[in-house]
Amino acid sequence: TTDDGTLSPMSIFHSSLIIIIAYIFTQFSTINKTKKDLLRECYMSHEPQSINELKNQLQALLKFPDQNPNPVLKITMDGKLLYTNSAGQYIKEEWKIDIGDNVPSSVVDQSKLASSLPLEMEVGNKTYAFHVVAVPEFDFINIYGTDVTAMKAITKFPDQNPNPVLKITMDGKLLYTNSAGQYIKEEWKIDIGDNVPSSVVDQSKLASSLPLEMEVGNKTYAFHVVAVPEFDFINIYGTDVTANKEMEQELQDATQMQMSLLPKSAPEIEGLQITGSSVATKEVGGDFFDYLISEDNRQISIAVGDVSGKGLRGAMNAVMASGILRIYAEQENNTSSVMSSINKALCQSMEQDMNVTMVLAQFDHAKKQMTLANAGQHAYPLLIRNGTVEPVKAKGLALGMIPTIPYKSTVVDLESGDLLLLMTDGITEPRNADGVMYEESGRLNEVLSNIPAEMSIKEVVDTIISDVEAYTADDEQDDDITLVAVRVS
Repeated sequence: TTDDGTLSPMSIFHSSLIIIIAYIFTQFSTINKTKKDLLRECYMSHEPQSINELKNQLQALLKFPDQNPNPVLKITMDGKLLYTNSAGQYIKEEWKIDIGDNVPSSVVDQSKLASSLPLEMEVGNKTYAFHVVAVPEFDFINIYGTDVTAMKAITKFPDQNPNPVLKITMDGKLLYTNSAGQYIKEEWKIDIGDNVPSSVVDQSKLASSLPLEMEVGNKTYAFHVVAVPEFDFINIYGTDVTANKEMEQELQDATQMQMSLLPKSAPEIEGLQITGSSVATKEVGGDFFDYLISEDNRQISIAVGDVSGKGLRGAMNAVMASGILRIYAEQENNTSSVMSSINKALCQSMEQDMNVTMVLAQFDHAKKQMTLANAGQHAYPLLIRNGTVEPVKAKGLALGMIPTIPYKSTVVDLESGDLLLLMTDGITEPRNADGVMYEESGRLNEVLSNIPAEMSIKEVVDTIISDVEAYTADDEQDDDITLVAVRVS
């Protein structure tokens, strides 16, 4: 003090400095050694130079929370936010709070526990471990956060995972497997410390995100192999895709069956240009078409059919329907009779919930006539003549439903230049993003009306199918597309 009993400026500064240092270090209790050293020096030092050095150290310490790469927050004892550093802004935003607002009550509750374990919390799309430190002497609580999202992802409940999870060293030695991975470990005939197949380690070095497919015993697994070099191990996440592989094989078999029904090439018939195409969906439907030529080569019958059902079942029924068609087409020369005979045979052979829609058109070039019977095919054949598009509206019930149903034939007189299209509903019914069918949109008529006479018959088919596919480009094709075109010379 001075002679008159008041505090000197140096004493005021010195005392203030001690109080500030004590305040700062009770907030940031992680650097106890510095706290003790500075307090001791403040008490012992009376030199301005020493005090200036302490001031510089104090300024450096005051910057600490803002420079901390991890979140640091300060709240009142009842949970109101007082401060957050820049790394804590994300937490403040996700909690939708500002200075003076309450933080989640679980944080305040954590400060009252004796446990030294951190409080883990989901904040937005991240996971934080919060060390909550109460400083009752100054009526506030410090919250020190650590982002543990990546570590949680690495160690997330492997024992509870119903799919196989294995952990190996960077050179391929097994460290761990959960219970779902025991089958793999046994089939690989390995134990902890043994090497897994080298292809698994090789997969971890690839940039590709595609899984590694492997046969393990009588199962097929897709392995996502994730290297974690920061911790010197590799995680292997397995998925049993055996059923999917079997389904893929079934679809391949169905596709081969369906393709075997299609003619290898178009027939050469005097006075007619003919071509056909069928594009199968991923699920494989039951579309097929066939050319049936008379012995004298004067007539050709063209069948376009669509069997209900998809996959192997649909394909097998398509094979059956195609075979029955050929048998009766060779025996009879009348489209109505052929259709009736096929119907009776399918009623006896086909499952009750299955049916076949079919158009059977017989072309006689000498008479310039087309005789057509339709069994339930809603995509009517189209006749394009001089730029005008007309449907041939022959009707009849789908095959395989009622054995006694009769089928009537429709005769159409043909002219040179006429274009006939026989198709399944894969042409007419695909929808665009607005749910409008291709035929209803008017695009089919527009395309057909503008087909030049000199366009080859193959180009005609390709043009129509390409436009259908373009119309539904945003959606996956869910029905087979089958089209046969005939031009009269």
